[in-house]
Amino acid sequence: MYDDSLKKVIIDRSNSSTADCPVFTDYEATPHSSAVWGHFYLYDLFTSAEQSEVCESTRETLKFHVFVDVSIIEVFVNDRFSLSARVYPCATQTESDGIALTASSVATFKNVQVWTEPKHAWADTRTVPAS
Repeated sequence: MYDDSLKKVIIDRSNSSTADCPVFTDYEATPHSSAVWGHFYLYDLFTSAEQSEVCESTRETLKFHVFVDVSIIEVFVNDRFSLSARVYPCATQTESDGIALTASSVATFKNVQVWTEPKHAWADTRTVPAS
């Protein structure tokens, strides 16, 4: 998510898994659930005074590219910022296998693509069954 007031891109891992997942209970471990974040500033784009009598500004469009490969989330923003995080999906939890697109104010989501059959680099060593 992007928080314009804090100027942060945030990967929220709070619902990625729970300690009830067998991979954690077998080893008495606890998954990381804290958010991962980085600072990101949207540019204000100004029109030249030569083009109009008043110098006007518009906010840069926010563009995300998000890639999820089993337990890695990579977020690329506006071709100049990247952030990645490890999550721990559990095959027994339906809450940990989705992505939500939300906005706290007016937003338009364009060109949303979901690839459901990607080629896996290490298909023989997957720990979470492919759906």
